[in-house]
Amino acid sequence: PASVSGAGIAFEFKAPRPNLLLELATGRSFIFHATPETVFGTGAFRIAEWQSQKRLALVASEEYWAGRPFVDRIEIALGIAPQQQMTDLELGKADVVELAPNLPRRATHTSMREWSSSPVELLALIVKPRGAAAYDPKFTQALSLAIDRAAIVNVLLQRQGEPVGSLLPQWLSGYAFLFPTTPNLEQAKQIRAMYSSSPLQALGYDAADPLALTIAQRIAVNARDAGINLTVTPESTGGAQNYADVHLVHWRIQAPDAQQALRAMLVQVEGEETGTALPLDTAEQRYAAEKTTLDRGIIIPLAFLPENYAVGALVRDWMPPRWGGWRLEDVWLDVAPRGAESAPGAAGGKSGQ
Repeated sequence: PASVSGAGIAFEFKAPRPNLLLELATGRSFIFHATPETVFGTGAFRIAEWQSQKRLALVASEEYWAGRPFVDRIEIALGIAPQQQMTDLELGKADVVELAPNLPRRATHTSMREWSSSPVELLALIVKPRGAAAYDPKFTQALSLAIDRAAIVNVLLQRQGEPVGSLLPQWLSGYAFLFPTTPNLEQAKQIRAMYSSSPLQALGYDAADPLALTIAQRIAVNARDAGINLTVTPESTGGAQNYADVHLVHWRIQAPDAQQALRAMLVQVEGEETGTALPLDTAEQRYAAEKTTLDRGIIIPLAFLPENYAVGALVRDWMPPRWGGWRLEDVWLDVAPRGAESAPGAAGGKSGQ
């Protein structure tokens, strides 16, 4: 329970909550004030302009509690192809760009700097059969056993990531190694042989992500080897996912805390009611919760990927935390504002997805 007295709020819990401040600063606990025009938070920047899937402009907040940030304005371009982002950085049209998993090695052979986080983004399959009234989760096990996760990471992702069979990465949970990742095609075939037909027919992927298509096609090849024929089909961002039985998704962990990260992941997989009900206070409880969810056959973890960025030579104090994210309030550029092509007072920009 919580009580309010004047300008103060008192929290009372039955057990210690050492990560309370982290909980209040992440996920659904963000403190903000919404207006018809924009959203005001407690961060170093405020939203100046937002065009869905196209552009986001931020301006410095004079009232930021830790002091005004160095840059006046940051412009973020969305939906830019990975190769185009690299070109923009090389031509000086952007200062920070996101690197696709198959591009970081290119950055090491140029003057640009490369930065990678710990593995923080889960690549997984969500299983939602369309035509199976009573779906047997054991069929999900057959598909999982057929997938060669190591080949996906080593070849398609250029070793940028780690194969996993869990919902949390090893560096965060400490027990991810207990969930198997090695394919077992013979066992997958044995399970598949128990069914007269396959309840999984189509595999959906993000139509705007060329790498997702490649990964989906590789998964379909692995599944076919086990007798599971999946048709690879594109899905538009934000569109209905009713045309596929299996969906390739990317989910980022929301906090560098095992309990909070797993709670958010379970809510995405299981829904609000189930995801918030499971106890996650100890590593044993978190392992049991993961195993229970995986045994239900609604998600197949594949790999955890790091965040990869290339930073231009003019950027100073680019020091993001190891678990990812940006700390743009500390960044500055070693030049004067670009001039007429930028908005007045602009001191930085970023091209990204």
